[in-house]
Formats: sequence, C-alpha cells, structure tokens
Amino acid sequence: SIIVFEIKEGSKTKIEKIVFVGNKTFSDDQLKDIMSMKEARIWRFWDYDSQIYREDRVEVDVDAITKFYKSKGFPFFVVTSSHAEMSKDKRSHFCTFIMEEGDRYNIRNISLVSEVPDIKADDYKNYIRFKSRDVYDETLIYDVRDKIRKEVSLKENSFINVLVDIKYDEEKNLI
Repeated sequence: SIIVFEIKEGSKTKIEKIVFVGNKTFSDDQLKDIMSMKEARIWRFWDYDSQIYREDRVEVDVDAITKFYKSKGFPFFVVTSSHAEMSKDKRSHFCTFIMEEGDRYNIRNISLVSEVPDIKADDYKNYIRFKSRDVYDETLIYDVRDKIRKEVSLKENSFINVLVDIKYDEEKNLI
C-alpha cells in the first residue's frame, strides 16, 4: 500500500487588521511601527510583502513588542496571547495581541563587582551608560554585560563569566 501526502498551496492573504488588548502606555500606532507585519493599505504598495500574513511573523512581532516594552522600563511585560483569524472570505487575516504591561521601573542603584582578584571592577565602569533614576532598559543592561564579557575574555580570561543580578523593589518600582 502507498500513502500519499498531497500538498496544496493556498492563496496569500493580506493582514486586514492588527489589534492590541492591554496596552495602556503606548498607542496601537507606536506598536505597529515596530512590527514586521503591516496592515494592508493601498498606499503601502512598495512594501507588499509585509502586508501578507505569515505565521512565523507573529512570533517575530511578539519578540519585537516584548523587547520594546522591556527597553522602556517594563521588566515584567508579557504578551499573554497572540492569534490570527482568517476572514470569512479567506482573503485576509485579523491579528490580535493580548498583553500585560506591568509597572514601569526606574533604576535606583548600579554597582559593578568583581570576585576575581585579577579583574578590577573599576576598569569597566566606563561601559555603564546609564545611571540612577534612568528608566530601566533591559536591552541596554544586557548590551553592557556583553561588552564587559567580551573585554574580559580578550584579556586572556575566556573562562570568566559576567552576570547581571537584578533586584526589584516592587513597592517603589525601582531596580
């Protein structure tokens, strides 16, 4: 006996509408600007591909929205659900992102500590580009960690790890 899998390519569908639920701090337009998916519009003819629904783009955009929020002071931001629904005429999709922002945090204090005798923490203070009272920016914090890690490994210390230890003061929204 033979088993045959028949694959049929469906037609491309446009993104009719992108909806956000739970965003309070940033507008729908601000969030749509950072996404790879775009709502289908006649005037967006030069960017046709971004208007076509692709399932893999949903996860890419969840990551983009999450990074955006975490770079703007929201360490506990999460997209709790994302889904796409095809229209009845099967020509377009409606995409919905449900999120919880959490509270916005600022930085209270920054310290750089070395537990390795040959490595002086003060030698790396110039890498820290943020200060107390700045808005928490997870992207910036981990960029600094990566730069220090690279610099330490270039000085023949390739087995030394650089860790970020974040403590939250949830009463005062400080890190």
